[in-house]
Amino acid sequence: MQWEELKKKVYFEDGALRDIIIRNVAWADWKLWIDFINGNYEVEFSIPEADVTQVFIDHIEVERYFADESELIRKAKIRIGKCIAMCYFCSEDAIEYDIDPKEVVSMDGHLAIASHLSQVSALFDRPLVLSLEGYPHEPLLRVDRDKIEIVSL
Repeated sequence: MQWEELKKKVYFEDGALRDIIIRNVAWADWKLWIDFINGNYEVEFSIPEADVTQVFIDHIEVERYFADESELIRKAKIRIGKCIAMCYFCSEDAIEYDIDPKEVVSMDGHLAIASHLSQVSALFDRPLVLSLEGYPHEPLLRVDRDKIEIVSL
C-alpha cells in the first residue's frame, strides 16, 4: 500500500470521523479490551460526575456506568501513535471508538493505526473494520489479524 492511495481512499478529509466498532461484545470482552488498552496505550479516562480524569480506563467505573446508565457519558482518549482515538462508552454490547483522519498525516500514522487494529483483531480473534462515521457496513479498511486490505467504496 502506498500512502497516496491510503490518503485518497481511507484518510481523506471529508469532515467525518472514522469508526472502529467491535459488535456483539459481553462484559468479559470489555474487560479484555480495557486491560489491553491500559497496558499498551496512553489513556485519559473521564468521569464527569466526579470531575476526574484518570490515566487508565477504570473497568469498575465502566461496569458501574453501564449498570446505572448515568446521563453523563464516560469517555476515553487513547493515543495511537500521534493520533487520538476517542471511545465513548455508549453501548454495553459494542466497543466503539473513532479517529479523525486529519490526524493521520503519513504512512507512520497509518502503520500505528493498522498495528492497533491488527492487535485488537487478534485479541478478539475476529476481523475488524475501519469505516466512515455512521456507516459501519461500508468499511474503508478490513483487518483480520495481520491481513489489512483497503475496501473500495
